[in-house]
Amino acid sequence: MTRFSRRIFWSEEDEAFVAVCPELDELSAIGTTPDAASAALDVALDAAVAALEADGQPVPDPLVHRGFSGQFRLRVPRSLHARLAHRADAEAVSLNTLAVTLLAAGMGRGAG
Repeated sequence: MTRFSRRIFWSEEDEAFVAVCPELDELSAIGTTPDAASAALDVALDAAVAALEADGQPVPDPLVHRGFSGQFRLRVPRSLHARLAHRADAEAVSLNTLAVTLLAAGMGRGAG
């Protein structure tokens, strides 16, 4: 198992699980199960790292998990800010609660 990160997802097009490594330009491998895709990616990563080293190219550092505070600053147009504030008032919730609700609903639509 390498220290590089990976994302594994189902591909309708390939009718298989795909594992990708973001650090190496989305290097990918496929498998019939998530574990098989991950194992195939390990083989591809070993080969990619060996090729980079043989060519004298730098090997990227693995991504480091960083904690998330649950806070971020977002700038929006004044008109949108006003619309959101009015809606929050109408629903008797804070602007923060409304924004979290709308973001969560939008993420839910994109997940399916």
